Amino acid sequence: MAQAVLTIVEGHFPTLLPQANAWVERVHDPAVLQHLILLLASAQSTEEAAHILNSGTNASS
Repeated sequence: MAQAVLTIVEGHFPTLLPQANAWVERVHDPAVLQHLILLLASAQSTEEAAHILNSGTNASS
């Protein structure tokens, strides 16, 4: 699932790839990653995707 997160970010918001990499290194819970995938897939802008990644930085694995 972590790879799916990175694929979405790389394809739609490449400038956020470093942030996404850091995020998936910290989070290993499949349910959390699935939720992130859904949020990122529906993000309409880089700003929205950045907000999603920033708000998830406190998620635990």
